[in-house]
Amino acid sequence: MTLFAKDGLPSGASEPEALDKLNAIFEEIQGRQLDRIEIHDSHKSGRVSKMTLSLSQGYIRRCVELAEGSAILCQQSHWLSAITVARSLLETIAAYNEVVRKLRNLIRGGDIDDIFEFISAAGFATRLPHLIDVTGEPAVKAPNVLSQIDNLNKTDGNSARNDYDYICEFTHPNSLGTLLFFGRFDKKSGTMHFCSQGWDPESVGIWVAWVCSMLLVTLENDKTIEKLAQQISDMNGRGS
Repeated sequence: MTLFAKDGLPSGASEPEALDKLNAIFEEIQGRQLDRIEIHDSHKSGRVSKMTLSLSQGYIRRCVELAEGSAILCQQSHWLSAITVARSLLETIAAYNEVVRKLRNLIRGGDIDDIFEFISAAGFATRLPHLIDVTGEPAVKAPNVLSQIDNLNKTDGNSARNDYDYICEFTHPNSLGTLLFFGRFDKKSGTMHFCSQGWDPESVGIWVAWVCSMLLVTLENDKTIEKLAQQISDMNGRGS
C-alpha cells in the first residue's frame, strides 16, 4: 500500500520527491511483517532470539497501523485526529529505538539470562500497577515515554523532543488543539469564525509527513534487531 498519494497532503506540506521516498520506506517496512514465528527451540539462546524477533513484529505492525491510520485521516480531512495518531506513531518509533539500544548493550554483556529477562519484560510492559503486581516483576513497568523521546534523534542528529512537545500542543486539549485549531478571530468585524477541519491543514500535514519520515529510524532499527537476534542465537553457554 502507498502511504500518501500525490494529493494525499495539502499542497506545500511535502514535496513529491519526499513523498516518494516516504512511501518507499513505508512499503519496505510493510514487507518486513511476518505471519508467524515458531518460538520452540531446543536451546535457550534460540528461543530468546525468536522472542526478540516476535517483539520486533509487535512494534513494526503498530507502526504500520498508525502510519496508515494517520494517512487515511489526512485524506478524510480529519487533521486533528491525524496529528494525534501521528504522535502515537512517534512514541512507538521512540520505544522501539530504546529496545534496540538497550538490547545492543545487553548483548555486549553476553549474559543470555539478562537478555531473556529484558525481552520478556519489554514484551509485557505496562504502566498499570495491578498488572505489575500480578507479574511480580518490577521490570515490566513500561518506561516513561518522554525518556524514550529524549533518546530519539532525528535524521539530522538532533533530538526529537522539541518537535514532540510541539505536536503534543495539538494532541492535548490546549489552545492549539481547541480554540486556535478550529477558531479564527476577525479583528475587523469582531467575529470568531469556526471551521470543522481546522484553519491550517497544511501545517498539520507538514507535521504528519515529518513523523512518518521518522519511519526510516524504525526501518534501520528493524534491520539491526535482525542482526542482534542472530547474535543472540549464536551465543555460547546455551541453556535448556
